[in-house]
Amino acid sequence: MSLVSTFQHFNISTLPMARWQLFTMLENLAIIKLSHDPLINIGGAYFPGWLICMLVGIIGTWGTTIVASRLHLSRIFQPPSLMIPAFFAVITLWTWMFYFSAR
Repeated sequence: MSLVSTFQHFNISTLPMARWQLFTMLENLAIIKLSHDPLINIGGAYFPGWLICMLVGIIGTWGTTIVASRLHLSRIFQPPSLMIPAFFAVITLWTWMFYFSAR
Protein backbone atom coordinates (compact mmCIF):
# COMPACT_ATOMS: atom_id res chain seq x y z
CA MET A 1 0.00 0.00 0.00
CA SER A 2 1.53 3.31 -1.03
CA LEU A 3 1.66 6.46 1.07
CA VAL A 4 -0.74 8.28 -1.25
CA SER A 5 -3.38 5.60 -0.98
CA THR A 6 -2.98 5.62 2.81
CA PHE A 7 -3.83 9.32 2.97
CA GLN A 8 -6.67 8.95 0.49
CA HIS A 9 -8.37 6.43 2.77
CA PHE A 10 -7.86 8.51 5.92
CA ASN A 11 -11.20 9.49 7.35
CA ILE A 12 -11.69 11.70 10.36
CA SER A 13 -14.53 9.51 11.59
CA THR A 14 -12.13 6.58 12.04
CA LEU A 15 -10.41 8.27 14.98
CA PRO A 16 -11.79 7.44 18.41
CA MET A 17 -14.26 9.98 19.74
CA ALA A 18 -12.25 10.51 22.94
CA ARG A 19 -9.34 11.98 20.94
CA TRP A 20 -11.59 14.48 19.23
CA GLN A 21 -13.21 15.46 22.50
CA LEU A 22 -9.78 16.01 24.06
CA PHE A 23 -8.60 17.97 21.03
CA THR A 24 -11.72 20.17 21.11
CA MET A 25 -11.34 20.80 24.84
CA LEU A 26 -7.66 21.78 24.49
CA GLU A 27 -8.45 23.99 21.52
CA ASN A 28 -11.17 25.81 23.46
CA LEU A 29 -8.88 26.31 26.46
CA ALA A 30 -6.19 27.77 24.20
CA ILE A 31 -8.66 30.17 22.60
CA ILE A 32 -9.95 31.30 26.00
CA LYS A 33 -6.44 31.72 27.43
CA LEU A 34 -4.99 33.55 24.43
CA SER A 35 -7.94 35.79 23.67
CA HIS A 36 -7.22 38.44 26.31
CA ASP A 37 -4.10 40.45 25.83
CA PRO A 38 -3.15 42.94 28.53
CA LEU A 39 -4.02 46.60 28.07
CA ILE A 40 -1.76 49.45 29.17
CA ASN A 41 -3.16 52.82 30.15
CA ILE A 42 -1.11 55.65 28.62
CA GLY A 43 -2.56 59.10 29.10
CA GLY A 44 -6.11 57.81 29.45
CA ALA A 45 -5.99 55.68 26.30
CA TYR A 46 -5.62 51.92 26.47
CA PHE A 47 -3.08 50.29 24.19
CA PRO A 48 -2.57 46.53 23.75
CA GLY A 49 0.53 45.15 25.41
CA TRP A 50 1.88 43.65 22.20
CA LEU A 51 1.95 47.10 20.59
CA ILE A 52 4.09 48.51 23.39
CA CYS A 53 6.42 45.50 23.19
CA MET A 54 6.80 46.01 19.44
CA LEU A 55 7.71 49.66 19.94
CA VAL A 56 10.31 48.66 22.54
CA GLY A 57 11.62 46.08 20.05
CA ILE A 58 11.93 48.67 17.28
CA ILE A 59 13.67 51.19 19.53
CA GLY A 60 15.89 48.48 21.06
CA THR A 61 16.94 47.17 17.66
CA TRP A 62 17.67 50.68 16.43
CA GLY A 63 19.73 51.40 19.55
CA THR A 64 21.58 48.10 19.27
CA THR A 65 22.57 48.78 15.66
CA ILE A 66 23.81 52.28 16.54
CA VAL A 67 25.87 51.05 19.50
CA ALA A 68 27.28 48.15 17.45
CA SER A 69 28.29 50.46 14.61
CA ARG A 70 29.96 52.93 17.00
CA LEU A 71 31.90 50.11 18.67
CA HIS A 72 32.86 48.67 15.25
CA LEU A 73 30.88 45.49 15.93
CA SER A 74 28.79 45.70 12.77
CA ARG A 75 29.88 42.19 11.81
CA ILE A 76 27.36 40.73 14.29
CA PHE A 77 24.62 42.02 11.95
CA GLN A 78 25.81 39.98 8.97
CA PRO A 79 23.66 39.30 6.96
CA PRO A 80 21.60 42.33 7.99
CA SER A 81 18.41 41.14 6.27
CA LEU A 82 18.39 38.17 8.66
CA MET A 83 19.98 39.52 11.83
CA ILE A 84 18.09 42.81 12.26
CA PRO A 85 14.65 41.09 12.25
CA ALA A 86 16.12 38.45 14.59
CA PHE A 87 17.28 41.14 17.04
CA PHE A 88 13.85 42.76 16.76
CA ALA A 89 12.10 39.48 17.56
CA VAL A 90 14.39 38.69 20.50
CA ILE A 91 14.02 42.15 22.07
CA THR A 92 10.24 42.16 21.53
CA LEU A 93 9.71 38.69 22.99
CA TRP A 94 12.01 39.33 25.96
CA THR A 95 10.10 42.53 26.70
CA TRP A 96 6.83 40.60 26.60
CA MET A 97 8.18 37.86 28.88
CA PHE A 98 9.69 40.17 31.48
CA TYR A 99 6.92 42.73 31.55
CA PHE A 100 3.92 40.40 31.50
CA SER A 101 5.27 37.30 33.25
CA ALA A 102 4.27 38.59 36.71
CA ARG A 103 0.71 39.46 35.67
